[in-house]
Amino acid sequence: MGYSLTAGYHTLVSGLEDVFFRRRIASARVEPPPVFIIGHWRTGTTLMHILLGLDNRFRAPATHECLNPSHIFLRARIERWIMRRSIPERRPADEMPLSNDSPQEDEFALALLGAASPYLKLAYPNDPRPFPDSWRLEDLPPGELDRWQQTFRRFLTRLLARRGGWLLLKSPPHTCRIKALSEMFPGSRFIYMVRSPYDVIPSTICLWKALYGSQALQWPDFSGLEEDVFRTFGLFHELAESAGPSVPDGRFVRIRFEDLTADPLPCLKEVYARLGLGRFEDAAPLITSYLARHPQIGGRTWNPDPALRRRITERGRSYMEVHGYPFEP
Repeated sequence: MGYSLTAGYHTLVSGLEDVFFRRRIASARVEPPPVFIIGHWRTGTTLMHILLGLDNRFRAPATHECLNPSHIFLRARIERWIMRRSIPERRPADEMPLSNDSPQEDEFALALLGAASPYLKLAYPNDPRPFPDSWRLEDLPPGELDRWQQTFRRFLTRLLARRGGWLLLKSPPHTCRIKALSEMFPGSRFIYMVRSPYDVIPSTICLWKALYGSQALQWPDFSGLEEDVFRTFGLFHELAESAGPSVPDGRFVRIRFEDLTADPLPCLKEVYARLGLGRFEDAAPLITSYLARHPQIGGRTWNPDPALRRRITERGRSYMEVHGYPFEP
């Protein structure tokens, strides 16, 4: 009953928003093409999103917009109060700061709007993935692909109609969609985050356990979780490496998490220069201020058990060779 009432409320408010803001939304244009932050989970995509989002020229989707994507204009104060009370101050999986206005993954919005998304598995982790082909958009049936593209574009124009700017989007699944996104938005730029698999794999396993435990509509049994993480990690690497060279020079940059956390400002300055994002000096004071308030940005260093370490060395060999990470005994 509760879910039905909630769905009815969102449908009603979304319809009202379409009526009152129709012209404003219809006139919004995704220009310039978005900047996409991509990379496997736990590679520093969130940190990059937060730091670049401090530049006032960028328009990053906020948490409240991604969790209520059907009505980002008509949000009552009581609803905002409820979200503020229900959202923890830090993300449970990694202690990163979190609030209504924090930059957020647009993949959550896509899932909530009914587009084909791997995140739908969060609700039913014990069941097969509802859209097994939603990693690579080219593999979706034509009807689902059209629906995905329309849903994504509609969400982005809604964001820009509410507040304009240069779209700064972050979603790990977009790592598998470089070619499709480049065709949807010619001229898009990509920031590809990478990190040592000895940290990424155990951290991702921990992430899914935390999310399944808190978000699922069934008791998660975590069966096959480790293998699913390895399989997805390999898929991300394969698709990113195959699609990356097709992006023209000046549109794609690879950044190591370890370099970003060791010395953020030079690393970000390189991103601005290589992607042609404008004057880094204008954003540097805001980024410096944030880093002074949040000095612990390095993240946790993981020490996987010997069996998992051996599997990481075996399954992550190509990734480590490409990105220059040493093999660990």
